[in-house]
Amino acid sequence: MAVLEDSSANESQPCGQPTRAARAAAFQFLCRALSARGAGPLALPEDGELDWVALVEQASRERVVTTLHLALAEPGWPSAAPADLRDYLTLVHEANATQNRAIRQQAKD
Repeated sequence: MAVLEDSSANESQPCGQPTRAARAAAFQFLCRALSARGAGPLALPEDGELDWVALVEQASRERVVTTLHLALAEPGWPSAAPADLRDYLTLVHEANATQNRAIRQQAKD
């Protein structure tokens, strides 16, 4: 049986795909963001770098995109958060709120 090599040292990712390290950092940031809701602005990782695409992918996998929007928007968006990230999370949050209102209205009828 062959032993698999640790690919974390030599990560060859397709163009535009987050690395394993970027995904791990995004997961840690996501956990901090969701557990610290309302505790003030979030600090970025120590190196100041965060792969925002990896963060959105992780939030989508965990089905917490709308909660991430609240966690980032309530205390004030991190200054490094790109405008398109804010726009995307706001769009998803608003679409979710619209859908929830429709479901509540349907339940009342």
